[in-house]
Amino acid sequence: MDLCQVPEQHHATLSASYSGTNKTVAVASPALSWYDAQAYCRKYYTDLASSTTEEENSQLVQVVLLQGESWIGLFRDKWKWVDRTLQDATNLQWRDGQPNNFVGNEDCGVVYTGLLIDRPCNDLYPFFCHTILPVRVQQIVNLHVNSDENVFDPAVQSAILKRIQQKLEVHGMLENTTVTWSLQPDGNIFYKKKKDGN
Repeated sequence: MDLCQVPEQHHATLSASYSGTNKTVAVASPALSWYDAQAYCRKYYTDLASSTTEEENSQLVQVVLLQGESWIGLFRDKWKWVDRTLQDATNLQWRDGQPNNFVGNEDCGVVYTGLLIDRPCNDLYPFFCHTILPVRVQQIVNLHVNSDENVFDPAVQSAILKRIQQKLEVHGMLENTTVTWSLQPDGNIFYKKKKDGN
């Protein structure tokens, strides 16, 4: 299936914050197989949604009431979430008599009224995707520079900043990172340290 053919107007986004993280659950209404739903979620979000806490389960139940039975990121390989957080089904809230593997190939999980059922992965259902929103962290670093060059010269300041960015990149830390100078109260970036340590 070409995932680009899924019409954009057929999904909506429900935002919720779980366990101190910013986790967005997207409700996708086109009915797809579990594998196609997972591929769609991985292309446009992070993955099929997992319901690993009571709060997450409660949020999914609210949407299931509107949408009906829906794929989530649960599959049989000792029943675990796509993010591998659960190794067995003992802690999951299954509907009575589930999982039953009734037709011998019910290897994917569907959520319905807050309980889980197993279904063949090729059945078509709406589904839930999730993504973790990036958390913005600001780190302020004081920099001491010993230089014969004029650190008040914008070209020198730019060269120092570029060197810092290169070091971050070498250590794999530059992706999604912005490095900027902070101005001192006098409007300068640097100040000259006095000989007595102040």
